Amino acid sequence: MVEALQRGAVAEAVSILRKALQSLEAEGLEPLSGEVYEGLARIHWAVGDKATARQLAARAVGYRADFGPVLEPTDRRADLEAMIAGFE
Repeated sequence: MVEALQRGAVAEAVSILRKALQSLEAEGLEPLSGEVYEGLARIHWAVGDKATARQLAARAVGYRADFGPVLEPTDRRADLEAMIAGFE
């Protein structure tokens, strides 16, 4: 994915990450997909697709363990905004 981005092949990088998500889901490992969603969000943000980036970042926050237990009932808005602030 990094190599594709270095070559400017954004669509290829997105495809690689989407395949990674499919693999995680197929293996029952979807809870590990937070960093993949974050990668997709960063790519979309970089190319100016802010709406999609926000949606993907929200999914990333839902899965990323460093934002707290997924089952914990909490408002993740602050976590989401913190992640998106890091995109700038």
